[in-house]
Amino acid sequence: MSRETKPGKIGAWIALGLSIALAVRVIAIDNPEALVIVAPALVGALLAVAWPQMRVALLTGLVLIGVTATFSLIGWIGLLFIPSMVLIGLSAYRISRTPTLQP
Repeated sequence: MSRETKPGKIGAWIALGLSIALAVRVIAIDNPEALVIVAPALVGALLAVAWPQMRVALLTGLVLIGVTATFSLIGWIGLLFIPSMVLIGLSAYRISRTPTLQP
C-alpha cells in the first residue's frame, strides 16, 4: 500500500463497515426498502477498496458515499461518513499530484 493510496483504503474500509452496520440496522427494524439508501455507499466503498490506485474509482466512490451521507442526514447518521469521505478525497488528490512515469 503506497503513501498515496493508504488514506483512501482506510476511508473505504470505514465507509464499508458503516454501510454494513446501517444495512444490518435497516434489516433489523424490518424496513428493507431503506436498503436503497445504503446501497450507494456499499458500492462506493467497494469501488474504493478494490481499486484504491485509480482516481476515477476513488472519486466515484466518494460521490456514491456522499449520496448516502446526504440521504442519511435526517437522523444525523450521515455525519459519520464524513471522515471516510475526507480520507478518500485526500487519496484521490494525492494520486492526481503524483508524477507518472512516461515510457
